[in-house]
Parts: sequence; C-alpha cells; structure tokens
Amino acid sequence: MFRPIRPSRAVLPQTLLIAAGAVLLSAPAIAAPLVPVAQPTWTRSLGKDAGTTALVQTGSVVVAATWNSQLAGLDAATGKVLWRQKNTKQAGTGLNLVIGGGRVVSGLENGNMLSGLDPKTGKVAWTRDFGGPVGSLEACPGHRLVAATFRGRLADGSASLVAQGFDPISGAPLWQVPATGRLLGAGAGHLFTAMPSSLGRLNTGVAGINCATGAPLTLPRPTRKYSQFLAAGEGHVVTSHFEFQFKKETVCVTTLDGGAQTCFDAAFDGTPKHAVSGAIIKNGAVYVSTAHQMAHNLDPSPDGWVFRYDLKSKSITAKSAALLSGGTFADAGGQILTGFGTTGIDDFGYTFDPMTLKATAAVALRKAPRAVVANSTHAFIGAYDGKITAFALPSAGPAAKAEKVVKAQPIETAAAPQLGWSLDRVINAHPKTARSSGSKGEGYIYDVLFLDNDRFAIGGNDDRVTVWSTTGKRRIWRSPRQGKDVQRLARCKDRIAAYTYSGRITVFAPRGRLWRTKAKIRNGFGWAFGMAANCAVIADDFDGNFKIYKPDSSKVAAEFTAKGVFDRRWVRVTGDRMVISRPSMLEVMNVVDLREGPSAERQIPTPMTKHGARISQARLLGDGAPDARLLVEYCNEEKCVVELSGGKAPAKTLTFDVKGDGWSSTVASTIEISPDGKSMIFFRRGLDLLLVDLATDKRQPLNDVAGVDRQRDEVVNPAFSPDGKWLAIGAHPKTWQVTLLKRD
Repeated sequence: MFRPIRPSRAVLPQTLLIAAGAVLLSAPAIAAPLVPVAQPTWTRSLGKDAGTTALVQTGSVVVAATWNSQLAGLDAATGKVLWRQKNTKQAGTGLNLVIGGGRVVSGLENGNMLSGLDPKTGKVAWTRDFGGPVGSLEACPGHRLVAATFRGRLADGSASLVAQGFDPISGAPLWQVPATGRLLGAGAGHLFTAMPSSLGRLNTGVAGINCATGAPLTLPRPTRKYSQFLAAGEGHVVTSHFEFQFKKETVCVTTLDGGAQTCFDAAFDGTPKHAVSGAIIKNGAVYVSTAHQMAHNLDPSPDGWVFRYDLKSKSITAKSAALLSGGTFADAGGQILTGFGTTGIDDFGYTFDPMTLKATAAVALRKAPRAVVANSTHAFIGAYDGKITAFALPSAGPAAKAEKVVKAQPIETAAAPQLGWSLDRVINAHPKTARSSGSKGEGYIYDVLFLDNDRFAIGGNDDRVTVWSTTGKRRIWRSPRQGKDVQRLARCKDRIAAYTYSGRITVFAPRGRLWRTKAKIRNGFGWAFGMAANCAVIADDFDGNFKIYKPDSSKVAAEFTAKGVFDRRWVRVTGDRMVISRPSMLEVMNVVDLREGPSAERQIPTPMTKHGARISQARLLGDGAPDARLLVEYCNEEKCVVELSGGKAPAKTLTFDVKGDGWSSTVASTIEISPDGKSMIFFRRGLDLLLVDLATDKRQPLNDVAGVDRQRDEVVNPAFSPDGKWLAIGAHPKTWQVTLLKRD
C-alpha cells in the first residue's frame, strides 16, 4: 500500500501534485521528493526514552544501541526482539557499538570494558578490560578487525594514547600503535584518527592507520584551520575543512595511494552553501550532504541537499531535491540509503538513485533518523524515538563479501617503575549521595587539604567541611552546612577557609579540638582563592578583580585587578606571595605587605607560549619566599611541559604525554609537589594520575599503587602531608572516597 509524501507540517499546504518520480512543490520552496511511500516491512519500538544511537546488521539480525545504554537484537525479517541487554554494571557514558567477524562488539564510552556478543542470542563470548577508558571504537570494513583507542603502555613503560586492533571473534589483540587522537571512522582498508585542536573536539587534521598492519598513513595538511572526517572508500578519504563557526568550508578528496588532493565547495546550481553534514563513497563518486544549523521549528524552509561529486571528472554532476539527507548514509545495493527529519518538518527514510539523486523509495517516520544500515534486500532505520523501521529495497544488492583475516603482530609493553608508595586504606569520607543545587546525586569530594601530618580536611557537595585523621577511622569534625557545595579549601596555621559554589567564604578557627566559625565573607563567585601567611583571605571575581580580606574578618584590606593570561583557578597563594600573569611576564605580588598597596614585588620575563604550547599556570612552591622555586606549565593537545626553576634545587623540565585527555589544553593540569620536594603528582582528566619521583623523573600510575581503578573522566584532588609521607587522593576510587597512600 502506498500514499504520497505529505508536505512539511510547518509549510502551507499549497501543493501541486505531479506524477510519481517528479517533485512535490509547496509554498514557498521545494519540500520532499514525491515517490511512493512504502508501508514498512516492520516497525519495532525499543521503549520510551530509548533513542537510537547506533545500528548494525549481520546475517539475520539487526542490533541497535540506545541512549539509555540498552542493546537489542532484532530479527531482520520480522523485527522480533531476540534479546535485550542493559549496560548498567559498568561505569561510563554512551554506548559504542560496531560489528566485525559476525560478532557484535560493544562497550560504554569512557568505560574500561568491551564485550563481544553473539548477535543471535546476546550472550557474551568474551570480555576485555583495557585498563583505562576506551575513548573510541571502530570496525574496519572488509577486515576481520575492530579497533579501540585508550591510554596504553609503551615499550619503555610510559603511557600514551594508543590504537589497538583486535579480533572481534576472540577479543585477542592483533597490533598496537601510538594514536594521534580518537578514532573517527574507517574505510578503504584504513582507520582514521583525529589530530585534535586545543578547542574540545574540533580537529586540526586527520591521520590514518592501516587496518592490516597498523602502519601510519600521512595525509596532506588541511586547507583550513579545522577538519572533520566524512567518509573513506575506493582508495579515497573525504574530509571537510573550515574556519571557526564553519566559515569557508570546503570538501577535500584525497587518494590514499600518493596523497593527491582535490577540493570543492558543496554547493551547486543555486543551492546555498551550508555546513557539510555527511558523506559516502560509492561506484566512483562522492555523495556529500549539507544542511543549515537553524532549528526547523523556527524556519521550516527546505535546506538539505545531497551532491554527487564524480571522482573521474572532478566535478559535481547532480544534486538532489531539498531535504533528502541529514548526513546519515549507508550503501544499500543498487541505491543509497539516507534519511532526514527534525522538529518542524516531516521525517522520512529514503533510498535514491546514485546517478540522478532522485528518490526511489521512502518510508515515513515519526521522529528523525539517527542511524541507517542495509543488507542485500532491506533497509533499516533507527530513529530519535527509539523505533526501528525496516522496508524493502527497490533494487536488491549483492551479498556481503568475506572479511580478510588480519595477522597478529607482537605488542611490546613494559611495567612502570615502583616508587616506594603503598596503599594504606580507602575512607568513605563523604555521603554516597548529596543534594547539589536542589538535585540529589552522587556524593562528590571537591577538595582535600592536609592540616598537619595527622589530619586532613575535605570539602564536597554535601555543603560541609569535614576533618579526618590519617590514622583513625572516624571523622573528627563536621562544619555546619554552608548553603552550597564546598569547592575549595585553604589553610593558614590552625585555620581553615572554605569557599562555596556561590562565592561565599567561611573562616573556621580552632575551639578546643574542634573548630568554630570565625568570619563570613560574601565575595561572590570567581576563580582564584587562597590564604596568606597572616591568614588574610584572597579571592577574585569573574572579571579578575582581587580582594584581600583582613585576617578573621570580612573587611577588605586592599583590592587590585589582575585578569591574567592563564586560567585563574590555578592561581595559588603561597606564604606571603602569589604569581599572576601579564602578556609578556609573570609578576610576584606580596599580598601581606600592603604599605605601598598590592604591587609587583618582582617581575619575571616569561614567554606566554613555549615548547609549541601555551602557558597554563605558574606559582611559587614551598613557603613562598622571594627566592622560592617557581613552577611554570605549558600545554597543548599533545603534551604538557612543566618547568621548575629557582630555589636551591637544580632547574628541571618534565614533559608529560597528554594525548587523549578530556580537558582543553588551556586548562591547567592538577600538579602537587610534596613539601620535601621529592615527589610530584600530575593529573589531567581522562589520564592516569601519575606519581613522579623528581630526582629520577620516574613515573608510576596511581592505579599500580592503589590496586583500585576509577572512572577517569572524573576529577581527583590530591594533597601531600607537610612531611611528604602521606598522600590523600579525594574522589578516588569513588567520588565520595579518599585513598590514602603512605611512602615507605
């Protein structure tokens, strides 16, 4: 049974129906192509709030992943649900799903575990723990190989981002190579990885890895500042290149054998030049879709097209009717499968002729398509609402080809050195649940601070400060509620200052063995916070205006402005001094001696960019004396370089591989150095928390010492005791726990 495609719900129903195969016109623009709309072979709902995130097909089974971390296997012929699996036992976010060797491989994004499942039963055939978060997962078409990226060990015992290919049937590793970034896609016998920029997930380029050998593939540098991977196949890779906000976007096609590159604008025959949303390669042509970025409930005008770029003539030879594709493609036998839909317009899945780009079949959907896949006879579409729809292809295609077996290669790794630290115990130092801004969630420790060698304080989202003993098992003291999350702690002598999410500061002074409120300060939220040697509180606001409060008082002693070059969250007050950044130098400011006002006590000419990176933090160490050791850090998307200079110890430069971390390179690393100068902690979200021996530069991951793992997309908070013999790690291994390590 067939019915004509309706015009968009948001467009006036002023239509002129033409014979099948023509187009449907509506005021004021062309809407969806007029083709027979087929009744689905079947439609299956995976439940409310189960939007499709991935769809794969093998043999007689279609497997779907949803945004509530559910996997479901469906019979490809009938849509019957064969099995369901919810990934609730592992920590992680999002659900990765690929198919290889007839096996389903799945795991939570940023979770440590991947599993190989039988597609017919959902039973787990193998499970692998990668020892760290799996940042990306891809299968290589035509090869019996699946690959993942994670922070792995190298032959010298150091850690770096690696891509590992493994057999999807057994889970056994096949090869391992250093990776430039997360996996973006695969095709033409290669995997493609990101070359990240300093701005989140924007990439400056794309690199390749040979599926069979793991050998690197170098691609030409992009023509614009940022790049994204679109598709690969038939010996070519397709990428788009653009400036920020997708200005001046071009599409480039590069041959994998020789690196010859041609580029073109994805606009043709009067169509506007919109952002590129997807691509596919088929039978000597590249198909590229474009769409604007505006919500369609605000502007329902048709605005998406598919263009055919001929690889031989190097020209655009056809364009589709408007609203043909939203960027999700699949090769479907004699046609191409795609779909389009969003708020404010009707939603459809389509097949279209590869030469003319005219739609050959369509199926109506209630919500926008998010994933498409096809076998030789049917198309399958997973939609935003969690419904899976199947319909028959107008032209059947060939059966899938057998995959090439990949030969295993030796993988060399080495254990990290032992640095003389051992696990003492793990303390449940915070409630497991707490309310933050009215919402109840997981308890979280935001800061840890040693008061002396025997006691440490924590602040968290239970809105309190608590004090614990390094030797006892019970809490020593708990403050009254502070109204908002206690996010920062500072100490001066026997006093504790607590800084909340609202910017309010409370100073606590001892009363017997406990503490009482000494001063309350309404500073307002900012970034910098600390206490000077005379117990004055220093804090800023969003605009970089600093206030110095008199000891044990809410009265302001002095004010100054220092917006700085690097993030002020890492401005530290050490003794009487703090370091701020100017465009070409660092300034050491005395925040206690205010006879001449808060002015620079010392200026240190310092480049703001060095080592191919940008300055991220600077501070004095030890007691903050004028000649104290200075720490300066520079970071980019591949490395962070820490320089230690001045003081009595020799100058030292330490370089840390940070590829694959979860922070922008403009955000400073968490760095703590023990008061005796022997040990250092280095941490960035998504990476191992490293113990460093400063005398030898040997490094050991915390997990090697503690024997427990953590969810590495969380932020941990380390602190050394004054004698350097204790190390407390807040929010480890659970966010409400503190891990105590002791130096042997």
